[in-house]
Order: sequence, then structure tokens, then C-alpha cells
Amino acid sequence: MELNEDDIILLEEIAYTKLGTKKEYTKTYQDKDLGLLIRSITGLDMQSAKEVFSEFLDGSLNTQQTQFILMIVEYIVKNGLMESAAVLIEENPFKTAEHRQYFQRSYRCNTTDKI
Repeated sequence: MELNEDDIILLEEIAYTKLGTKKEYTKTYQDKDLGLLIRSITGLDMQSAKEVFSEFLDGSLNTQQTQFILMIVEYIVKNGLMESAAVLIEENPFKTAEHRQYFQRSYRCNTTDKI
């Protein structure tokens, strides 16, 4: 289920008045969008994440490439988002030499940017 504008307004009201103040929120989370914070805490629906990556999961990739994309999807489902492509070389399960080399050789530059 997708959040609409009214949902966001209600969540902001709760966060900024019932749980604390906007100033406290900003001090703690800087400029982090409330929606991104919530997704990073709760994760994301697997189907929604797969839909975002449907262009890559349409059958045009080989098995290893598809597995790599599914690893990215699983990471996003668990963490709510991937803030930076640096995650693909700095964090588990991506930081192993095998995955890092595979990622670098498997995708053309424009595809890497899309991912």
C-alpha cells in the first residue's frame, strides 16, 4: 500500500508533535526525509521493490546478473532504500571481492547508473 499526501501529513504531525519537535527531528536525522526514515526502519515490500527493478528482471540478464539484481532487491526490502551505489562495494553481501569484480565486469556504465 502506497502512502498518499494525507498519510505523510499525518506521519509528520505525529513525528513533530507527539514524538518530539521538528527541531529535535532535524537535530537527530538532519535533512533525512521522513518517508525515507520510515522505509529504512520498516523495510519495503518485496513486490514493490521487484517492480522498480522489473526492467532488469525481464529475462534479458543471465543467471548471475539476475541473482545480483535480486541481492540488491533483498537489500532494499530489508533496509528500505539504498542511499548510495557505494553500498555495492562497501557493505555485505556486496563487498566480497567476487561480487565487486562481478558487478564491475557485468554491467555497462549506463546500466550501472540505472541500477
